[in-house]
Formats: sequence, structure tokens, C-alpha cells
Amino acid sequence: MSGAAWLAILAAYLAVHFAVYVVKLRHLPAFAAEGTIFGYHLCSAVAVTLGAIVLAVASRSSESIALLVAAVSAHGIYSISFLELWSSAEGGYSLDILRALKQARITGREVPIGELHAIGARKKGNRVRSLFKLRLVRDSDGRLELTPFGRCAGTLLSGIAWTANIVDLG
Repeated sequence: MSGAAWLAILAAYLAVHFAVYVVKLRHLPAFAAEGTIFGYHLCSAVAVTLGAIVLAVASRSSESIALLVAAVSAHGIYSISFLELWSSAEGGYSLDILRALKQARITGREVPIGELHAIGARKKGNRVRSLFKLRLVRDSDGRLELTPFGRCAGTLLSGIAWTANIVDLG
């Protein structure tokens, strides 16, 4: 099978992956959660990567390596774009803040600083709970500390930042 045919199959797979979400999965309560959406894309990316590796090993051609890179890259672009759009559509805290500011402007009242602080605290609390759920951090005498898995994840992300020449990790 030609490289163009494999890429057409990949494009069809990604289209079906998207269509399944649009038609069925987005209506399920579980798919309102960021972790579920991420898992949906992670499982798909792993499947595409493993399939591309099998193809590359089986065909033993230089073209198969290029197809492997193309498949993983295409899935990465698709997933990152999807997750970014999903996150933007979800709105969340930023929209809550904008609504509070708009309401204050409409009513002529002061910006509800306490409400904005509460929104920020809720966001921080949700993120920290996510870190606990992923077992990236643990409580150590009232302080958060990285677990061994969290240290590995941090090292991996630092390595990615280094390869992308990202200097300010602030």
C-alpha cells in the first residue's frame, strides 16, 4: 500500500474519531471532564503511534519512517487543536471573571473583588485536586510536594521545554 493510501486511512480515522465525539460522546456527562477528553485523545494517539510503529517495522523502508513521523505529528496537531478548542468552548473561569466584570459595569457597581478571588481560589483548588488525582503531588505536613511520578513528569516536561528552547518556565 502506498504512503498516500496510509495517510488517507489516517485522515479517515481522525475524521471518525472526531465524528464519534460530536455525534455521541459529547452528550455523555463523563465527557464534560477535562481528564476524560484527554484520555480519549491519549488512547487514540497511543493506538495510532503503535500502528505506525508496526507499519514501519513491517515494511522496513525509509518511507515508513516518514509515515510514522507524519502519523504521530498529524494526530498531535489534531489532538492539540481539538483540546484547545474544547477548552475555549468550555470557557470556565475566564468567562466567569468576564461575566462578573460585565455585570459590574452594567450595574455601575464596583468590581466584586471578593467574587474574583473566589473564582481564582476555585480554579486553584480544582487544579490541585487534579494533581492529587493524577498522583503528581502529595500532602506533606500541609505543604504540597511532588511524588516520584510527579518528579518524573516534571523532568519530562522540562526536557520538552529545553528541546523547544523555552527559557522562562515561570
